Amino acid sequence: MFEYLAPVVEIEIGDFIVRRIVDLKLVTGRASPLDRADIVLPVEGLDPAAIVREAPVHIRAGYREKGLWPLFTGSVVDVAWHHQVRLLCRDRMEGLRSTRIVESFVDVTPREVVDRALDLAGVTNRQLSDSVQDRRHYFVLTGQNVIEVIRLVNRSWGLDDWAFYWEPEPDGALWWGPWEESPRRQTGEVLRLEYGQNVLQLVPFTRERRGVVRTIFLPYLRHSQLVRIRDMRFWRQDVLVRAERIVHHVTEKKARTTLEWTLVS
Repeated sequence: MFEYLAPVVEIEIGDFIVRRIVDLKLVTGRASPLDRADIVLPVEGLDPAAIVREAPVHIRAGYREKGLWPLFTGSVVDVAWHHQVRLLCRDRMEGLRSTRIVESFVDVTPREVVDRALDLAGVTNRQLSDSVQDRRHYFVLTGQNVIEVIRLVNRSWGLDDWAFYWEPEPDGALWWGPWEESPRRQTGEVLRLEYGQNVLQLVPFTRERRGVVRTIFLPYLRHSQLVRIRDMRFWRQDVLVRAERIVHHVTEKKARTTLEWTLVS
């Protein structure tokens, strides 16, 4: 674990780059497609003209010995200046709330509805599932925003384990589809967490086959990825889980990642 002793965070706000933070909390999950970053910065050295609402935000984090990974791409939605600067940021999904759609579809597939909604929102960089779905004779949108449209499509066609999210890279695509087809499910190497090595606290799964694990800061861990957990206090062998919700929390004194998971096998 010695290679994980010096966490580094780099936040780009507009053209202004911040490398000293007081607190950073990033929440991302399958159930809610909107990633959120709460940032607290010291006032010293900041440019008030750069730290404003709607300013673009890019967050990268990692370790001096390992490099940096993209954590977040979005914008500032609220800012408060006091003895510290507090920022609330949301990822690019926030922009989909401003496009509302009133339209009727005839003999339509879910892919065609989602394609149309994203066209109207101006989203060109997207990766949508090609799996074959039934056509509906009639489907009506009555002013829902694009996030609501995709959720309505998933409910209406019974696409229970489908998710949509934006990859955090600045040029990342919006994904919509079943978990089995998702880029995060298809990644090759599976991260392994082991009690006594990189697991700080573990709450084993309940009857709902869910649990929580707190570990060292792992900026490359994303929801919907597979993770292998070893803890001989609870299981005789490794268990394979799916990351449902990730909370990255970095302060001046420590950095942690909390993973909420469901059991796969």
